[in-house]
Amino acid sequence: MLQQAQLRSEPDLTARALLSGLGVGALLCVANLYMGLKTGIWDSGHVTASILAFALASGRLGRLENNVAQTAAVSAGAVPAAAGLLGAVPALALLGRSPPAWGVALWGLALALVGVGFAVALRRRLVEEERLPFPTGVATAEVIEALHAGGGAGRGRARALVSGSLLGAVLGWFRDGRPTWIPGVLPMPGSLAGAPAAALGFGISTSPLLIGVGLVVGLRVASSMLLGSLLAWGVLGSWLVRGLHVAPSQGALFAWLSWPGTALLVGAAAVAIAQQARSLGGALRDLRAVAGGGPRGRDVVLALGVCVAIVVLGSIVFDLHPFHTLLALALSVVFATVCARSAGLTDVVPLGPVGQLTQAIFGGMVPGQPALNVAAGSVPAGDATQTTVLLWSFRAGSTLRAPVRPQVLAAIAGCAVGAAVCMPAYQLLIHAYGLGSPTLPIPTGVQWKAMAEVAARGSDALPPGALPAVVCAAALGVLLAALGSTRLGRWLPSAFAVGIGMLVPVNYSAAILLGALALTAGDRLRPGFRRESGPVAGAGLIAGDSVVGLLVALLRSFALL
Repeated sequence: MLQQAQLRSEPDLTARALLSGLGVGALLCVANLYMGLKTGIWDSGHVTASILAFALASGRLGRLENNVAQTAAVSAGAVPAAAGLLGAVPALALLGRSPPAWGVALWGLALALVGVGFAVALRRRLVEEERLPFPTGVATAEVIEALHAGGGAGRGRARALVSGSLLGAVLGWFRDGRPTWIPGVLPMPGSLAGAPAAALGFGISTSPLLIGVGLVVGLRVASSMLLGSLLAWGVLGSWLVRGLHVAPSQGALFAWLSWPGTALLVGAAAVAIAQQARSLGGALRDLRAVAGGGPRGRDVVLALGVCVAIVVLGSIVFDLHPFHTLLALALSVVFATVCARSAGLTDVVPLGPVGQLTQAIFGGMVPGQPALNVAAGSVPAGDATQTTVLLWSFRAGSTLRAPVRPQVLAAIAGCAVGAAVCMPAYQLLIHAYGLGSPTLPIPTGVQWKAMAEVAARGSDALPPGALPAVVCAAALGVLLAALGSTRLGRWLPSAFAVGIGMLVPVNYSAAILLGALALTAGDRLRPGFRRESGPVAGAGLIAGDSVVGLLVALLRSFALL
């Protein structure tokens, strides 16, 4: 009884908790946007947000305040993915469609709010009744407890995060700012298929962000990405230049290589969807439980209002027929539930497969309109993003015995801040570096565009000679993904990482592998580094480089750099 009384008296939704969380959320929003456009990977950032918010408030946050802060932060950080800025919106730009910035921001906010609603509806069943693991949420709660216990592990993580951020910012500035002391790429000498290897993207990038990604994802994912890059740019690239006489340049090769790379990802996604079918029964039970819970009239009115807003925005911003938007929302109910259960059981969320499956459904329904299936596919992928992110936060809150309502309000505030930050940041980055440039290759956007064209036009969308490579790559994706769930999986490359690797230059994958090797070496020298400090230091490198990247973009926009 005494412990419960103490919990009730412990502050949670305070001004300092909300402000520190929203400040960190703005940073996460920029970092995820920059990292996603650069690599196709983004991080929910729960642990990072917990440490940064604690540090930003000078250690004055209580445990429950820290939990509110991380909830607001990760909700803001997920908005770029929810709005489609990492995939659907760049894909539309590549297809010749550029929706208005205000429309995309409101679209992202509306989808994020739908995701929050799904998370609130599913919380009781998945978090409280079934008590699914949600490993990220449990790890977040452990970090918060360690920070407030004053233990060495918490202080060590904080130091690693701050040090990584400062190092990432300094290296990023001397690479992209003035004076420019660090080259963007350490080029590989020699030639490939008669062209300089460096001109085809071979070498090692000096980006702190990419090294930080390696520290976060680890050796298996990083080596899988390098394997994909070497397979695409080394093996297929040489054949393209010599056999099909494709111009030996990154742009010309990428236009062809994006097809087998996307096919491999789609093959792996098909297996992921099939494997998630086993969760479909549980997902349907979840929906029945939610429906039987008798939502309050006020909640129903709010949900209907947000859905009406999405239908109106879909029509104005993306030219979606109201029927198509409503169908996408109906699919969202099932797909968000499947993603939530997957996050709870495995900590892995099949957001890409959900979006691609929706694209395929709409491509079959309305052939010949690739932009339509991109916009429709962004609906389930967008709201499911926010659903899973908030459920991880709910698991952390449950472990800390935190009340739910403050977390919900913090998540809504985070969504609003993320929506306000993401579009100006996106426009600055695109204006400064260019869409599909070597700095921002937008691999996920290329994947969405390719899937849209195939779903809309079939094999006619493929360039000459690409069909055999697409078939083989898709089969490889199916094989790797299927074997990945067996005992052999730990010895095989990650199917999704190989596919992403085919869509980025070799110098990107090499830098990510360098970070992963540093993580492995650090763990050998100091056991526990992989678990305690490595990924947090990597998050710091990502954050520092992202902020400098946005600052450089801003200075270039005003011709100050």
